[in-house]
Amino acid sequence: MRAELARAERHLAMDRSPGALAAVLTGGREMQAPHLDLIDQAFIDMAEGRCDHVMLTMPPRHGKSRRASRWAPLWYLRRNPGHRMMIASYSADLADDHGRWIRDAIYTWGDDLGIQLKTGSQAANRFDIVGGEGGLLAAGIGGGLTGRGAHIAIVDDPVKDMADADSPTMRMRAWDWWTSVLQTRLEPVGAICLIQTRWHEDDLAGRILATERDAWRVIDLPALADSPDDPLGRAPGEPLWPERFDAAHHAKTRKRVGERVWGALYMQKPRPPEGGVWKREWIDTARINAVQFSGLDMARIVVAVDPAGGESTVGDETGVIGVGRDFNRQLYVFADRSGSMGANDWGLAACRLALDSRPTRSSSRRTTAETWPVRSSPRHGSSYGAKEQPMGCSCR
Repeated sequence: MRAELARAERHLAMDRSPGALAAVLTGGREMQAPHLDLIDQAFIDMAEGRCDHVMLTMPPRHGKSRRASRWAPLWYLRRNPGHRMMIASYSADLADDHGRWIRDAIYTWGDDLGIQLKTGSQAANRFDIVGGEGGLLAAGIGGGLTGRGAHIAIVDDPVKDMADADSPTMRMRAWDWWTSVLQTRLEPVGAICLIQTRWHEDDLAGRILATERDAWRVIDLPALADSPDDPLGRAPGEPLWPERFDAAHHAKTRKRVGERVWGALYMQKPRPPEGGVWKREWIDTARINAVQFSGLDMARIVVAVDPAGGESTVGDETGVIGVGRDFNRQLYVFADRSGSMGANDWGLAACRLALDSRPTRSSSRRTTAETWPVRSSPRHGSSYGAKEQPMGCSCR
């Protein structure tokens, strides 16, 4: 009787939460913290139908993927062996790593968990559970998720790095996959959990927040508390996991990675108030309006082009800007025609801007230009003195 009671207590403990399951199976070695309790509760609510859209944003190395993409799926499949889960990451290899960990955990603790893998269906990226239709499918962002649907779909780390985050092409690729692939695989009572560190204002989390914020439970946890509405009730400046990363550690990290990375990855604010090179305060305090600018005399006006390369109209943006310098040597950016475009389109955009602004020079890595001196002090706008001549340029 005592043995049966001990076994029942063990099983009840494993059912309680992903963190409780981890503690039982590892003999208490798995780390736990208040922010991991929030992840546990989110999965409990998804499993019990109280929540169907969860977004977790928090810094690197704080245990979010281990808890949400490993222990939580294992806990869910134990409770619901007839259900299916999906895990997607920026690469198939990373998604497979999560799938492999869960599969190996079932190998190791299958008797304790009460679930077993089907013979012949035990791959890291796709396996099935004995006794029903349950199992797991793992894939990379952009990959197919063919086959059965998902009761819970987890998207963990949809952005590889800053280069991908800065690329409009990669951001659109992730969004198209999100809308046309992942969301078509959900069961009628399915739930989605998006887990990421923020990289860009328009990354996957950013676009969802801009369009569907009210439909999501957002657990936003910066490395240092910065809001009176902190989900953990932290005081401003208090670290997320002080036992591992205290304030002094974060100060060193901030200095090492720079303001942009610190603001995005660690504080979940992709537009930090201070940039790594340009500070937003400099731009905001130096702005003038169009009326003020029209009253300035420009000594030189330049159209500058920074081509993205290639002929694709969906590649990274080509920069096309108009800049000027007045007779007091103050510099102004007065036009921005940048966008994702091929060579023909950016050439047209540059020439149209040249016609609009009558620059004295064109600057580009791929543009040669003839330059005329300014004969008087033209005002920017449609009224130029008759003696000023427009730029002449030939684009290659």
